[in-house]
This record gives sequence, C-alpha cells and structure tokens, in this order.
Amino acid sequence: MSYPLIILGAGASHDFADNKKLSPHYQPPLAKFLFNEESYHGLLNSYPRVAQLASTINPLLRNPKNNFETTLGNIAKQQESRLEIKKQLTELRYYLRELFFETSTRYYRATNHYAALIERVRNVVLPDGGSTKVVYVSYNYDTLLERSFGIENFQELSSYISGLEIIVKLHGSHNWGYEIKNSHGPIAGDLQDRVINEPILFQKAEEGQLLVVDDESYHNPAERKLPAIAIPINDKSRQYICDTSHIKALDNELAMVDRVIIIGWQGADTFLLEKIKRTGKFFPTIYIKDKKPSIFETEGILKYFEKYNLKIEKTDGIFFGGFSAFLETTQLERFLEQ
Repeated sequence: MSYPLIILGAGASHDFADNKKLSPHYQPPLAKFLFNEESYHGLLNSYPRVAQLASTINPLLRNPKNNFETTLGNIAKQQESRLEIKKQLTELRYYLRELFFETSTRYYRATNHYAALIERVRNVVLPDGGSTKVVYVSYNYDTLLERSFGIENFQELSSYISGLEIIVKLHGSHNWGYEIKNSHGPIAGDLQDRVINEPILFQKAEEGQLLVVDDESYHNPAERKLPAIAIPINDKSRQYICDTSHIKALDNELAMVDRVIIIGWQGADTFLLEKIKRTGKFFPTIYIKDKKPSIFETEGILKYFEKYNLKIEKTDGIFFGGFSAFLETTQLERFLEQ
C-alpha cells in the first residue's frame, strides 16, 4: 500500500477551478502576479506601502530573467538599514492575508481539482480498514484545499494533523494568526497601523502561539490578532510559519512516506527538501508542471530534485500540461498503485 507525500505549490491553487469561466480577478495568483494592477488595483490602493513595493518590483518583473521571490528577497535584505522597507514588508503580510481570504472565499467552487485529487487518492490509498496516511504539504496561503476537505473540519490547528490525511502548511495561511499578548502593553487606535509603524510588535508576536483565526477577528481591535504569513522570498535562511506540532508530525510521517507527487511547485524553498534528504531514502516522484521546458531545462529539473533523493523518471516522471490536464489521465492511479 502506498504512503504518498503530495506537495502543492502556487500552480496547484492557480489551476484549482474546473470552470474556466470563473472571474480571473479572484483566481489564486502565481507569485509573479501578486501585485497585478489589473486584478488587484483596489486592494493595492488600500495598502500604500505595498503599492510602493509593487511600483519598485513590477518593472523588474517585465524582465523574464527576474522572478518575484528573488527580487523581493533582494529588497528585503535592506530592511535592517531602512525602516521604511521593514514597514513595507510588515504591511505586505496584511495585504497577502486579505488577498488570499478573497480568493479562498470568492473563487471556491465545490467542483474543483483539489476535490478530485483528494477522492482519487483516497480510492487507492485509504481503503476501509487501511492503516496508511496521505501527507499534504501546501505552500499556499489560501484555504482552497481545506475547503475541499470541508473547512468546518479545520477550526483548530490540531485538526490539520489528526486524521489519516494530514495537511502541513509551511508558509502560513490567511486564516492563521498570532495574538499580541497583553504584556506588550496597551495598543490604542488602529492595531494594523500601529504594528506596521512598529514592526518590533510583529517580531514579538511571532514568539507566541499560532491560532486559527476567522476574518472577523482580524478586524476586531479587541482580538489583537496578526496575520501568520511568511514573506515570499527565496532565502535559505527563511523561517517557516507553522506550528511546531505540525513540523513534528511531518518529520514522523516522512519516515513512512514511500513516494512523492509535486504539483505546481518549483522547489525553491529547501526546508522540506532537506528534511526529505535526511530520511536517507530515495523516493519515486512525479512532477506536474504547466509548461513543457526545453530538454536542457528538463535535465536541470531532474538533477535538482535528485540532489534531495527525489527520483523523477525522464519519460513517465514529468507531466507537462498542468494540474487540470494531469487529472484527465489515469497517471495518478498508476503511480500510486505501482
């Protein structure tokens, strides 16, 4: 019986909906479109510091050699010497929380590709009376995966890791938050403005406990909640935003995992990859990507993941066409059954 690890990147949520006629304004964006002015000009207007950040980054992204995470990471390196950049990055967390709350609520449809993936994996891996598990690691801030399972099942952080299907979100989630403790002193006026202007409050809050937080709590000053979302940058020293109990559960499950499915994730964050490598095992892997790269790029993909013990077969291990096209085949079942 297979024991799969399924890694979901931004490309998976971007290709979430089965109905192509849904409004693209609410479609979960790929990183390079996080500051898309056509789709998010109203939201950007509500976050002036993020708008300034977008004004700096967007022209650079018109150069195909630049990507969002590296470009933002280069800016983030200046935050210790420029307080304004630190404020921009703090406000960015609020922007991302609101953006992905909107995409999660407005773009969700009951008929979707996550629901198809969940059910088809269950049919193979979780027969009645089985003892195996399915491990989902998501790098997405949205809750489209949780909604596809049933959002009512995720009211506590412990519920993410309590069943036969566990979800680990390494970079946080729009419905997670930190609470500013009373020990940090009274906060008069608008909490968000105070935190953005005093980023040290965010740093102190991150030392506290993560909570599942509904949207109303974020907008209630008495709740004193801050968004638990990682800044999307390519930096090996980047800290994950995830409860320690989830990380421990992930470590335990990796000892049992015997194969890996990667959907819409490029592998830029090596935190998970290093954990996989430390198991000492080699994992048959299938890699689902939207566009077919050149032969040179394909070789690069194979060699990159092989460094972390992920064995992708050149012929059957890479699927080009994206999440939706992958589900039109039976390759998922064949991979899980082999």
